Amino acid sequence: MVLAKKPLRVPTQLRDIAEAAEVPVSFLSKIFQKLKRANILTSSRGGVRGYALAHHPKSISMADVFTAIEGSDVFDRCVFWSDRCDDRSSCPIHFEWIRMRQAIMGLMQKTTLADLARTKPVHRGVRAGQRSRGGLSQ
Repeated sequence: MVLAKKPLRVPTQLRDIAEAAEVPVSFLSKIFQKLKRANILTSSRGGVRGYALAHHPKSISMADVFTAIEGSDVFDRCVFWSDRCDDRSSCPIHFEWIRMRQAIMGLMQKTTLADLARTKPVHRGVRAGQRSRGGLSQ
């Protein structure tokens, strides 16, 4: 969401993005490599180096981002039995999972980075290096 709030194609250093997003630089670097290969991000070197969105946030869907990170078959594979689940040899929730993942994919296709940049997070989660105290409500 950090880059979705920045001017288009204006590079921001990775460490600044990581700090604003409260994620480790090493984690973000791996994700950004995949997003760059998918032409979602651009990178700059030289005097002004960093990353920027390659397209307007309104034109980048969460499905685009998720597919770039997890692979083109992310919405086709079973998350329970991965390599041995299909219509002929299905896991116990195969057909229900098909329905659920279609709904998830539809929501991700219509949700853009611009949409997410406009919303305020309810809960940021556990910061890197901190441990959860357990339980669902903290």
